[in-house]
Amino acid sequence: MTIDGTAIALGIKKELRTRVAALRERYGRVPCLAAVLVGDNPASRLYERSKIEAAAFVGIEGIELELPSDVSEATLLEKVAALDADPSVDGILVQLPLPEHLSEERILLAISPKKDVDGIHPYNAGLLARKFSEPLFYPCTPSGIIRRSEEHTSEL
Repeated sequence: MTIDGTAIALGIKKELRTRVAALRERYGRVPCLAAVLVGDNPASRLYERSKIEAAAFVGIEGIELELPSDVSEATLLEKVAALDADPSVDGILVQLPLPEHLSEERILLAISPKKDVDGIHPYNAGLLARKFSEPLFYPCTPSGIIRRSEEHTSEL
């Protein structure tokens, strides 16, 4: 059996477009995703760009914050804190990997679990691992794999 991941992704995006439109109607504003990219890693740039394009496709505003690879940790933490405090920003992702002089742990912990769209904040990851309750966000890659598997299990 061949699994058409592109078709599955398009179906999910169309479903999300409908859900985002309902959120706009309900709350009177467009949801917003902030993506932070540090440095000029071509693969990271491409991946971050694809996330912003996917957000736009479903009707979510995208903010791209690009910082030089030599940015100080203090400056990056300030930028993340500003995005986290901004009520117009609903979700934040920091594109990994970060340059070696930056602490992924400190940067990721600076994002509120309520805005951690990658689902990798220890709060969200802990809830997922312990199954105490639903995490606020699920990690994207495992969620996609599970979704793909669920859709094709019924075909077997």
